Amino acid sequence: MNLLDLIPTRKPRTKKEMIEYLSNHFRYHTLHSWNRMTSYAQNVKIYNLPWKKREDESRAYELFSTAQAAQITRSCFDAFHQQTDYHYSIIGNGRSGGYLVMVESERSDSGYKSKCPECGQLNYRLVPPDKNALDSLVIRYLQKGWTNETISREPEILNFPATDGEKQNALIRLRPIYKDFSADSSCGKCGFERRENLTTPVYQISIRFAGIDEGEDFADWSKDDLRERVETVFLFDRTVRRATLAFMKFVETHRAEQETIYVPKIETIAVPISL
Repeated sequence: MNLLDLIPTRKPRTKKEMIEYLSNHFRYHTLHSWNRMTSYAQNVKIYNLPWKKREDESRAYELFSTAQAAQITRSCFDAFHQQTDYHYSIIGNGRSGGYLVMVESERSDSGYKSKCPECGQLNYRLVPPDKNALDSLVIRYLQKGWTNETISREPEILNFPATDGEKQNALIRLRPIYKDFSADSSCGKCGFERRENLTTPVYQISIRFAGIDEGEDFADWSKDDLRERVETVFLFDRTVRRATLAFMKFVETHRAEQETIYVPKIETIAVPISL
């Protein structure tokens, strides 16, 4: 029996059906076999899938590691993460990633504040304001460790074309966050002259590799608790099914080819000085 036949298409409804569904569900290790922690899982090894043609199965092994194939499955998994409010994630496990396992997770702000539009490098610091702006001037003195009173008496601040109220507001507003700004706006990776501040947070997902419902006696669970767990596990199964079908359709319409990709590299060289 293949994977798609094993994944139920009808959600269990009675308490007996829900207990049987959870108790008999296939499980696999969340990390390594020696940690002896398991969770709900599915075996998605390529040879277990119901291919229409033998050549499709052969191409699947070649296409599995491509970025396009990864994007197809990742979009399905991202939808699962969102639907569970990022409390659960789907990870691949096994020597060749042939098992998909449901694990607990948590989403948090990565702390990145800016990004290079040229190479995509993320940065933990904000891009400083334009050099001619009052904010840029105030940040430069704050980063020297000066007090607000000392900065207010600095000739460069006194002569700046702004009202005293605007200068004081800038000092009050920027003091709590001045350390978040970098010294300049350039990208530290590719050297592009102007990074951009992020308008929305970049989130990261932390995975917990603890087992889920190991050794549970579901007969002791209330029907509401059972229903809540079944909703999550059934969503996991449905997501695996959707991702598997999407990958199989992708394989039927694509073939793998080798392509040489040249990656730009920045090096420091010696240049003669014009005399």
